[in-house]
Amino acid sequence: MARYNIQFNPRTFGLYAFFKHKGSEYYADLCDVPFSIDYVNECMIFHAKDGQVTDWSGLYCKRNIPITEEALAACIDEFKNTLKDNRRKYNGKN
Repeated sequence: MARYNIQFNPRTFGLYAFFKHKGSEYYADLCDVPFSIDYVNECMIFHAKDGQVTDWSGLYCKRNIPITEEALAACIDEFKNTLKDNRRKYNGKN
């Protein structure tokens, strides 16, 4: 069973997934960045609610990775771990 419901994005020709973590919903997108000077691709994660992005301010960004389901799943996992690490720091648990 797949960890995330990763779908093809016909607008960007990349991949995307909505996912939940600790009661919050997020949207992850992995695609080529159009018109970039150095031709990059990136994984970005945004806040979402009810299957819609609510804020296009990126919470997470990772560049120059392959556009594969495995790479998008790894980005989501890394983002979740970042949230855990930040929570530990704020709670004084290093």
